[in-house]
Amino acid sequence: MYVSLSAVCLDNRGERSSFMVAMQDVTQNVRLEQEQKNARTQLYRSARLASIGTFASGVAHELNNPLTAILGFSGALVERIKKNETIDKDELEQYLGIINAETLRCTTPWRTFALCARRRGADKEFGLAECVNGAFKLVRPRRPRKESKSRAIRPLSA
Repeated sequence: MYVSLSAVCLDNRGERSSFMVAMQDVTQNVRLEQEQKNARTQLYRSARLASIGTFASGVAHELNNPLTAILGFSGALVERIKKNETIDKDELEQYLGIINAETLRCTTPWRTFALCARRRGADKEFGLAECVNGAFKLVRPRRPRKESKSRAIRPLSA
């Protein structure tokens, strides 16, 4: 049982004083506050889980596209080597350049996450705009890149 006590001095006569004490049962109020606190905690936990799901989805999207390109180009090169086909130096350089660029592209989500997740002291300043922009990069689908004619992907020759 939770109670609230209030006391008021009614008469102060030397050594003897008169007080009025009021006691109120606040058990129900305390229980309601605890239930509200538990509900808020659950709501925050749900929001955090939703944020983690959104982040994971963004990272998966950001990694899937470059990994598909890496797999495709490296697989094509492996098949051509297995078949003892000749590979033009320029073509090999182009394919390896694409593989290299796409591999570097895979690091972007991790760098962005590290910038936002890095623990900082409460007294240190940080770039909120930088973190928000980084978060948008992780969850927004990547727009198709316009490639110049020199970097255009040529079909594999048989």
